[in-house]
Amino acid sequence: MFSGPDFLYANAFFPNATTYVMAGLEPVGPIPDLMRLPRGSVAEGLRHIERSLSTILTLSFFKTHDMRMTLGASRVSGALPLLYVFLARTGNAIQDVSLIKLDAQGMPQPENTPSAPGMRNAAHGVKIVFAAADARVRTLYYFSTNIANDGFKVSGFEKFCDRLGTGDAFVKSASYLLHSPNFSDVRNFLLGHTAQVLQDDTSIPVSYFAPDKWRLRPFGRYTGPIAVFARNYQPKLTQLFQKGRAESLDFGLGYQWRVSSSNLLLATRIEPQAINQPGAGSDSESIASKGLDVPPDSAEQPATA
Repeated sequence: MFSGPDFLYANAFFPNATTYVMAGLEPVGPIPDLMRLPRGSVAEGLRHIERSLSTILTLSFFKTHDMRMTLGASRVSGALPLLYVFLARTGNAIQDVSLIKLDAQGMPQPENTPSAPGMRNAAHGVKIVFAAADARVRTLYYFSTNIANDGFKVSGFEKFCDRLGTGDAFVKSASYLLHSPNFSDVRNFLLGHTAQVLQDDTSIPVSYFAPDKWRLRPFGRYTGPIAVFARNYQPKLTQLFQKGRAESLDFGLGYQWRVSSSNLLLATRIEPQAINQPGAGSDSESIASKGLDVPPDSAEQPATA
């Protein structure tokens, strides 16, 4: 969630996954066909791709504003070319690519399929089938969709993810959106559908992980948010890192991207039987009633996203 086309870090942390699902606001773009571009356009398109990759390769995350300016600035546009680069440079061979959109039941349909009446905000995406060096076939889905409360359910994206059953979640550099009540639906979904959550402090506030249901393992150093997100400081996360004997990180990532100030938290579910099964539908209400979605401390309340 909130990944944009960042397959690089998803693959680095979860190299053995067989299915990757990524979501962001960046448009997918058309399937690039470099052989049909006018002479001279290829070099220009590649320069724009290089510019789009500059922050993730130096700071570990995309800047949404920068991507908005560069992804549509050439004939090689959208998030798809960036996914191509990451797949190729991590040693994968792309076997098939298809543009898709979701219907009301969360089922992928070809992009050119007429939308059902009333389905105005369908999630549009791409399905990429690829194989790594071990020859195992894997699938990557990227959806350009709004996952705030006014978009997560109506787009078909929640039902699509629900059909996949239990998974592992990875969130970083997410602008602290999961601290906001405007993103409670996707936050509840992650709490109810994952066996493990790997995240930095911009993801689910630590207060939402009930101690009788989750085992927390901190890495690195929590120094608090950068200045623009100062209101999202988490006292309980400071306590966890101080008391939990955080293991070291020898790399940096996230907004605090230097090695000496980066943090990760691995939350592992203690009660695997409580995880939702495929097709079980949304469990947001039951999660809240069981205490998983308790409000964070008042000091952790964010500004409205």
